[in-house]
Amino acid sequence: GCHTYNLHNFATKGVQNVSAETLKDDLKLFQSIMYDQFGIFSKVLAWPYGMYTVESMKVAHEVGFQYVMASWSGYLSQVTDPMDIPRMHVTKTEPLSHYLGE
Repeated sequence: GCHTYNLHNFATKGVQNVSAETLKDDLKLFQSIMYDQFGIFSKVLAWPYGMYTVESMKVAHEVGFQYVMASWSGYLSQVTDPMDIPRMHVTKTEPLSHYLGE
């Protein structure tokens, strides 16, 4: 999976305050580097700070991402939208069994 290449900046509120063109260029650059170094393109994206827009979701899909990790907490199910997958925030205070789900 991946993040953006150079947009992990709280001042821009993740990718909320960047143009679609800037986001597309950034994600393409990441994919290019990923391919050059590992021979594959990433299918998974995690938004910086979990902040995104409907437009940024469209751009991610256009660039080839099939799965997007959101920052809201929850469990994956058969009806989970692959472009809005919840994440569990693992902490040192909870035993791993806490994250197994229901």
